[in-house]
Amino acid sequence: MDWFGKLDPRKMPAHLFWRAKSLDYESAVPADIAEQSYSVCPRFWYIDARIQCIDCDEDFLFSKEEQKFWYENLKFWIDSFPKRCKRCQKAEKKMRLEINYIQNNYGNPKKTGGNSTAHPRSNLSLRICSCMYP
Repeated sequence: MDWFGKLDPRKMPAHLFWRAKSLDYESAVPADIAEQSYSVCPRFWYIDARIQCIDCDEDFLFSKEEQKFWYENLKFWIDSFPKRCKRCQKAEKKMRLEINYIQNNYGNPKKTGGNSTAHPRSNLSLRICSCMYP
């Protein structure tokens, strides 16, 4: 019996590729399920998947090699999936680092009980960041 697509990648549960616009079943390579983190069903195959970035709406490839790294080396849960392309991931990370820098260097009202000694330009920087990502 072909449980969870063990023998045929086309029979893998749809939730494993829920963000994918298209799958290249010809690219399928078997996975090492002993190295994965899963609760109910493992991901028996890694398949090149096209995904639409949530920030820029461009399609990007989540390759079988990246999947193997995510699920076997980094031990991400097998139903996790990228939602941003590399360019937008870098921009998101940069924005988070900038916000953390501002909060750590100019005060964070949440940490100081509302008595922040924030630099007057810190709000400007936060506004710029939030304009980049509405």
